[in-house]
Amino acid sequence: MAILSVLLMFLVDAVSAVSSYFVTGHDRTRSGEKGRAVIELISREVTPAVIDTRMQFVILPGEELSDVGALDVAVNSPGMIWMAPLGPGGELRCVGYYLTGNKDRKQYRLKRIYVKHDNPHGYFPNLVDFNNARSIENRTSPVDAGWLTDNWDADAFDDVSDSNDRVMISTVSDGVVAFWIRALDSLGNPVPLLSSSTAHPASDLIYNSAAYFYMANGEAFDDGSSFVYLRKNRLTMKANRLPESVELAIVMVSEDSIGRGGAIPVQENVLAGSGALDLDASIRQYTEKLKDAGFIRPEVFRTRVKLTKGG
Repeated sequence: MAILSVLLMFLVDAVSAVSSYFVTGHDRTRSGEKGRAVIELISREVTPAVIDTRMQFVILPGEELSDVGALDVAVNSPGMIWMAPLGPGGELRCVGYYLTGNKDRKQYRLKRIYVKHDNPHGYFPNLVDFNNARSIENRTSPVDAGWLTDNWDADAFDDVSDSNDRVMISTVSDGVVAFWIRALDSLGNPVPLLSSSTAHPASDLIYNSAAYFYMANGEAFDDGSSFVYLRKNRLTMKANRLPESVELAIVMVSEDSIGRGGAIPVQENVLAGSGALDLDASIRQYTEKLKDAGFIRPEVFRTRVKLTKGG
């Protein structure tokens, strides 16, 4: 009986270990499939982004979305909003992505904004006013994202209430705990954050197609730079240019691990000396913080997306 008890103890330990490895492997496979699908979806929708003097492409701090009603926006995370011909027959849609995090409910979700041109609540940006062609509501700003967001409200972001018929967002994936977006110029160099510029009028945005800047075409400027922000004067004009490409990165942790584990740390955003996001350092520091918090195998998914109309 003693020998049998010892053998049974070893057998239980072995089965528990195998079960644990199976669950871990299953979690990683599931989050891996989700991660690749998320990156592919964003890439597919941002590739055809369009811009002109009446339209805007922005990368903005998540707090800017909180200000217009978004719930539980993850601390230090960005959002990205643009216009693209994704509707039937190439109709324009307003599209965006941002990250939410609720540590009390242990919910970390990547959200998608999608607004049709005929939205009955006025959430679609104003492209033209036939009664007043000079209306300021049609003008993009060099310092804020108001052309895109001024008509949004808390109901537009409330996807929890069953009675809310005004919601314009949806959940793309659970388990996304960090999200980075980096704009690249025509030479493939990271664009400095607009908010880090000392020349440009003050702005909290990360990238704004309607800001005052020059972007090199084909070769660097005489001083070796390839992107420069401009001071405002009577001759300065808005650039109205998309980045050549954008780099996207997400970090995912399985929902089971989030449920079993400790607190998810706040996202890291490390800046290089140029004022641009250092994506490698940001990912490295954040994944180390995750491991210190007990999340042993966070998964990172990243890609670089060439914009068809970029540069």
